[in-house]
Amino acid sequence: MSISFAQITDLSCPQCGQIFQAEVWQIIDSGERPDLLSKVEQETIHTFSCPQCHHEQSPDKPLLLYRLGAWPKIIFSPSQKASKEQKLQQANDLLSLLRDSLAETWSNEWLKHVATVPRPVLSIFLREGPESATARWQQIENFRRQTSGVQIPPAYEGEGRRIMDLTQKAQHNPAVLPELLSKLEFMLMRLTPDQSPVYWAALQNDLGNTYLALKNGDRADNLGQAIEHYQLALRYRTRSNVPLDFAGTQVNLGLAYKNLAASQDRAENLRKAIEYYQQALTVYTPDDTPLQFAAAYNNLGTVYKSLAFCQERVENLHKALECFQQALIVYTPASAPQQFAATQNNMAKVYFIMPGGERRENLLKAIECCHRALNILTPETDPYQYAATQNHLGLAYVALPSLTTAATTASGTTSDRVQNLRKAIDCYQQALRFRTRQVTPAEFAETH
Repeated sequence: MSISFAQITDLSCPQCGQIFQAEVWQIIDSGERPDLLSKVEQETIHTFSCPQCHHEQSPDKPLLLYRLGAWPKIIFSPSQKASKEQKLQQANDLLSLLRDSLAETWSNEWLKHVATVPRPVLSIFLREGPESATARWQQIENFRRQTSGVQIPPAYEGEGRRIMDLTQKAQHNPAVLPELLSKLEFMLMRLTPDQSPVYWAALQNDLGNTYLALKNGDRADNLGQAIEHYQLALRYRTRSNVPLDFAGTQVNLGLAYKNLAASQDRAENLRKAIEYYQQALTVYTPDDTPLQFAAAYNNLGTVYKSLAFCQERVENLHKALECFQQALIVYTPASAPQQFAATQNNMAKVYFIMPGGERRENLLKAIECCHRALNILTPETDPYQYAATQNHLGLAYVALPSLTTAATTASGTTSDRVQNLRKAIDCYQQALRFRTRQVTPAEFAETH
């Protein structure tokens, strides 16, 4: 019996009025139909072309993905315009169909780990994981919040609406970025700050985001353009006037300089990234903007860790740890388990590379962080992050200095060095359950 499920639906072309039938997939078993999963990743699974005029449309339908051997095993993506109650009903209906299809292989335990992913970031979730999807969704929500109260000047209303549509599409479809770039630049050639300073600043910020996301052309040049437009936006996005917009643009600048550091002036650009994240954190608080607060501190911690390889190693690594600790105010095992585990792994990596005379103590702290992450990451819930954490835990056990004296070893007592090496082997063997030559050859070679 097929697990994947499609519904034959009558569609009406909004352009020519032609009525035609379409096969709308609502449950996809990735193992059974990898071709359909590929369409989900390409964001074309619910895109249909009119047989008469070839106009494309995408009906707003829910989607359930079943992925045996992956984490999360079940992903639910609701209709975008559905209410909270409607989304719950959609999930219940599709899960019931999946349960009936799987019959005796179904486990109610899976219901504890169903991931609900908004459609605009579903492809990012599949390609890059939940953290990237969460960050992208926050950007989309910030955009909606920032533009909802921005009044488009009447003379530019048509163009402005088109830019808004393209900006939303660009969040999950990079192919529209060149068109969006062209329209933003054309609009800003005619619109002046005097006509509408708030809208002008919003367009400058959007243009910065477009250059930041752009894959065409020279990466460093694009990042330089992004930085220039973010700086222009800050002429009118001030902390006293629009604090959240100010903070959002500061975060954008931090990200741009962090990316730029990968190709030029590494230390200088990382220091600039730190300054901008710190500016954002003069606005974000754990009470009023907890997700932005935690994300900014987590990003700041990764920048300090990178800067530690350029200068003041110990000081910058300690600053990175302080930032990750701040993120953990929000990222708790109960409220944000995956982010909590990721932050624990970030801290473990910092402790692992921390120099100085407290090597053993730092390695023990790295081991503690890995174990806390493994309280969340299990083979069933997140096999690949579980494997990565086990591999890092193994490295820490191998590096752990021995406390056993030569006399103790000579007396026949097994040294703690041998015990730690055995623990490391156990960790590597756990990692190799999922780091296979066929699926993850690079990671397999690293662990093997």
